[in-house]
Amino acid sequence: MDFLQLRYFQRLAQLEHMTKAANELHVSQPSLSQSLARLEDELGFPLFARNGRVIRLNDSGKAFLVRVDRLFAELEAGKREAAQLAGVDRASVSFGAIHLESVPGLLGAYMADHPHTSFSLHYGCNRTMVPALQRGELDLFISSPLVEKEGLITVPLYEERLVLYVPHGHRLANQRKVALREAASEAFIGLQEGSGLREASDDFCGRAGFAPHLSLEIADPTRLAELVDAGIGVALIPGTLLSDAQLNSPRALDVYDPEPIRRIGLTWVGSQPLSPAAESFRQRLITHFTA
Repeated sequence: MDFLQLRYFQRLAQLEHMTKAANELHVSQPSLSQSLARLEDELGFPLFARNGRVIRLNDSGKAFLVRVDRLFAELEAGKREAAQLAGVDRASVSFGAIHLESVPGLLGAYMADHPHTSFSLHYGCNRTMVPALQRGELDLFISSPLVEKEGLITVPLYEERLVLYVPHGHRLANQRKVALREAASEAFIGLQEGSGLREASDDFCGRAGFAPHLSLEIADPTRLAELVDAGIGVALIPGTLLSDAQLNSPRALDVYDPEPIRRIGLTWVGSQPLSPAAESFRQRLITHFTA
C-alpha cells in the first residue's frame, strides 16, 4: 500500500466515476483500475460495489475513506507545523468560498495589510469544498448552507435573501411578492453545477415542488441580471448582485413558500490548528461579517 494508491482511491471514492477520476488524476483508466485492484487485494476485501461501469462505495469503502481522509489531513497539518518550526512557513492560505460579491474586496483589503501572505482561492459549493477541507487542501471555506459535520467547526456569518428577477414586461412583473411555485413553468438562467448559488437555487425550487428548467447556464454570477434584462429567462439572484435601481424595480420580486434565504457560514477543521496566517484571516472574516 503506497501513497499514490491511497490518493487514487480517495479521488475515485469521492467521484464514484472511473473516467472522471482518471481524467482528474491524469492517469489512464486501466492504470487507475489496476491500482484499485492492487489495493483491494492487499486489504483483502472490495471497497466498491460494481454494476457494469457504475461503481458505488460500499460500507467497507466508506469506513476506509474516513481514515484515508484523516491521514491526508494529518499529513498536511504536519507539513505546516514542521515548516513553522523550521522557520520557513511561507504564510500561505488556501481559501474556498461560494460565489459572493464581497469576497474579492475582502481578499484584496486583507492582502494589502499583509503583503507577505499568499492565497490560493477556490470557488465552489459545499459538495466539493467540504471534502477538500477534510482532505487538508483548504484552510477555510465560506459555506452555505451551514455545514454540520463531525470534526468541522462552522460559525454563522450572516443571512442573504435571494429575489426572483424577471425580464421587462414579464407576466409576474409588478407583483410585489410571489410564491416560488408560480415560476415553475419559467425558463431559468442559472450558474453551472458546482456553484454554491446554483446549489441553493435548485434547493429552493425543489422545496417549492419543481426542478427549474434551465435555458442558460453560466459561470459568472455577476452576469445573471444582465441576461435576465436581455429577456433570456428569470433567475434567483442575491440582492447584493443587483444595482439599487434593479433591486428597487418592480421586476425584483420578493419570494415566499419557501423564503429563499441563504445562511452563510465560515467552516474549518476543528481537530487541527490553523497556521498563523490562516488564523489571522479567519479572525478578519469573522470580524468583518459580524460587524
